[in-house]
Amino acid sequence: MARNAGLTSDDLARLIARGVIVRLARGVYARRDPSLAPPQRHRRTALAIASRTPQAVLSHHSALLAHGLPVFAADLSTVHLTHRTDRRDRRRRGFVIHRADHSTTGLPVGAGTVGVANAVVQVGLANPLATLVAADAALHLAMTTSAELKTVASTFSGRPGRASVTAMLRHTDARAQSPLESLTRHALTTLGHTVTPQVHVDTEGRGFDIDLVVDDIAVEVDGLSKYTAALDARDPVEIIRAEKAREAALVRAGYQVLRLTWGEVVAGDGTVRYDNVDRLITTMRTHRRVTGPATRAAPAVSIAATSGRPGWAVEATLG
Repeated sequence: MARNAGLTSDDLARLIARGVIVRLARGVYARRDPSLAPPQRHRRTALAIASRTPQAVLSHHSALLAHGLPVFAADLSTVHLTHRTDRRDRRRRGFVIHRADHSTTGLPVGAGTVGVANAVVQVGLANPLATLVAADAALHLAMTTSAELKTVASTFSGRPGRASVTAMLRHTDARAQSPLESLTRHALTTLGHTVTPQVHVDTEGRGFDIDLVVDDIAVEVDGLSKYTAALDARDPVEIIRAEKAREAALVRAGYQVLRLTWGEVVAGDGTVRYDNVDRLITTMRTHRRVTGPATRAAPAVSIAATSGRPGWAVEATLG
């Protein structure tokens, strides 16, 4: 708090004008940190606003970020909270306080956010794909269960968008490793393809995990979050070489490899590019018909989620 630091209003005004600090909430300031990604800045602001609004708790995408979960197509300029008791919606500069609902029922005193399952459902009322991304991550990290999500969704009966959320929850998959993988799987299944996530292939004495498999097409999604940890320990050139060797081994094992980037799956406005995904997968299948079906070297294949923490970095999501 500014007062606790002994700063006057003039002191604060000078520090803000010089770009040294930023105002997070009434009476709460922090040092400007250009290194923070938008989701991190939102989380910091959200926690500051929540500290000044004890009668409400963080909800929607603000709660997801507070829980360390990814968001999709979220307006990060606005913090969302839900009131514990008030049945009125309130809007202030930079934040919204939603009317009390089942998400705050039974929350212990001192709780700063709604539960994970409630936040996952809340974001889907406006955009069901946001529920898919958050639910996949929460399920993978064992922060909720499919049964809990279904139960929570039922408490929003009568709310616009609830039916779409319930439908989307039937398509979640705990094996997903990143937001882009969740969205790509959704696009492919919507287009009528049978998709198997996280296929483990043992070939040439090595094991590889394919993000998604459609027939003999290995779909690899290049979500930036999947490489963040590796870049800290390995040279980028080494990563590229390893990826090329991996792709070559999969081809020799009988797979065609389709590599998709964020921009090839998601448009700038946050919508899924179904037409582009369809064009790319159709091109691969046309190539297979022209060149003949791939002949696999009988690799040992098992279906399993890969071990280790996945690439659920919120920096890699659209927001």
